[in-house]
Amino acid sequence: MSLAFYPLRSSRTPADAQRLDVRIPLVLNASLWSFLLGGCLCTLAGCSAGSGLDGAQGGRNQQLVATTDAPSSIPSALTVPEFDFDFGPIVYRAGLELSHTFQIRNDSAALVQLRLGNWSRCCLTPELDRDSLEPGESAELRATLRVNRHAGFLAGSCNVNTGLQDKQQTLRLTVSVTVYPSSRLVTPEGNVPPPLRLRPGETAKLSLLLLAFAAGLDDNPELRSSSADLRIGNIGPATRQVVKPGVPERIWPVELILSAGDALGQCQANIEILGAEGVLARQAFSWYVEPVLRARPGCVIVRHGQEVQMTTAVVIRSLDGVPFRVLKVTGTEASVRGTANGSDAQAEHSVEITVERVGSDQPRTAALIIETDRSDQHALRLPVLFLDATAEATGGQS
Repeated sequence: MSLAFYPLRSSRTPADAQRLDVRIPLVLNASLWSFLLGGCLCTLAGCSAGSGLDGAQGGRNQQLVATTDAPSSIPSALTVPEFDFDFGPIVYRAGLELSHTFQIRNDSAALVQLRLGNWSRCCLTPELDRDSLEPGESAELRATLRVNRHAGFLAGSCNVNTGLQDKQQTLRLTVSVTVYPSSRLVTPEGNVPPPLRLRPGETAKLSLLLLAFAAGLDDNPELRSSSADLRIGNIGPATRQVVKPGVPERIWPVELILSAGDALGQCQANIEILGAEGVLARQAFSWYVEPVLRARPGCVIVRHGQEVQMTTAVVIRSLDGVPFRVLKVTGTEASVRGTANGSDAQAEHSVEITVERVGSDQPRTAALIIETDRSDQHALRLPVLFLDATAEATGGQS
């Protein structure tokens, strides 16, 4: 843009005056624009230079922070090709052990110290062949996994503590395996047999399938029970299937006979599946034997501060409605006595209990034994609890 300045003259014409009035503001505005533009350029140049210096310094700081604070699984001087190794699916065998060797290499120019840290002691045995690495050397860690479960996922980990000058870090190496049972007893739907509820003297039959996931079972498998209440019945001929992980290669129909024996409440027994190598699998079965007689209340409580002798009553009821007789009521201590309300056979009896407080006020436990004529029911044992003042104050009851 061309700017002109005409000096002031006293003899100017109106046209000159108009031209001067127009161009003076333009000159002033141009000077102002030049000043502002120059200041902005200087400011931007200074800012750019400062930004470049600060940016370089900031970049170094960011790199230092990243190097110092960033999480790392290994020092930069060590090379570990793998931290996790999976053996894949296997079939359980008694005493089976699986081993894998991890490589640890020192790629630095300094000495690196190695030592074992914590590891899964329940199933893993680690072995480190050396405790230090010169530059360029390698160490081997042999991890041996003991397959101590019959089925499911199993993993074991080992920590290796490393030292590179001032930098202390930990390597965590893991081995894992998926275990399939060599054999198993399931329902025809493929489920685990649920607990059964029996009454005393009852017998139940379980129709199950014996699955063999690998060789080791003969054509005539052998089962062994740990309880006389759980017996082995008939074992049918085997059916063969396609063999692949998780699919049984042979299936036998098996019958188990369960009897409610002498024990009441929760019962349990183990079935061992035997093969050429011994016990291939061990499976637990549980059942519950329900009593046919029940006492209400279920216990007698004698609290501190009561009279020297107290009398109460309990009701004995037949859960299946079968009439019975109370033959005898005795206490485990002389201070506990009981008397039945009659000798006739009926589905419900009332027993009167007399308890004397003898001795000190220390808590103790006695019982009342109620015998009946039901051969399928053991004698009822009714607890008698003596509570002292401290137990009463804290609300303690059993």
